[in-house]
Amino acid sequence: MYKFDSLYLYKTIESTKVLGAGNRFAIWVQGCDKRCENCIVPDSWSKVSGGYELSIEALVQLVVNSTDITGVTI
Repeated sequence: MYKFDSLYLYKTIESTKVLGAGNRFAIWVQGCDKRCENCIVPDSWSKVSGGYELSIEALVQLVVNSTDITGVTI
């Protein structure tokens, strides 16, 4: 069984109003295989560079401690 206690992230933004309804906490993971046409963050595609590891607990605390958000965009 796998144990997942961290994520490899590209970036987080504590407050944005352009990535969904209301004021959002945005999370981008590093190592995306989808390679969507017109992707807004193609720098996030690499699985070996450009990101950083963050524990799930630390990420949850970032979201919980953000003020005035109405949701999370991943």
